[in-house]
Amino acid sequence: MNVLTMGVEEEFMLVDHVTRAPVNRAPQVIDRASRDLGGQLQSEFFNAQIETGTRATSCRTSLRDELSWMRGAVAAAARNERCAPVACGTPVLPPEEQLTVANTERYRRMARRATRS
Repeated sequence: MNVLTMGVEEEFMLVDHVTRAPVNRAPQVIDRASRDLGGQLQSEFFNAQIETGTRATSCRTSLRDELSWMRGAVAAAARNERCAPVACGTPVLPPEEQLTVANTERYRRMARRATRS
């Protein structure tokens, strides 16, 4: 018998504590939070975004507990970098500085393609 499993990915926009504008602090937040979350935390296209992913599970209680734990770890790391994670795929307020693209080959390639169009 096959057991169905589930997992959750969440994207967060990192915003400044005071201005609430997006900030390029994902590398620092990832560095801090990765101590607890390891590979369950990664960068997204902009350095103002991060993504978390739970492990696959068949138990909704375990999933809820892991989500809560991950959100707390991300919030603590962000707080130490003077920002806050907001569950939002795009900024609500305009950034105060230009958002930079995450330093991965995939995202650099996407940015090059977008600027050629």
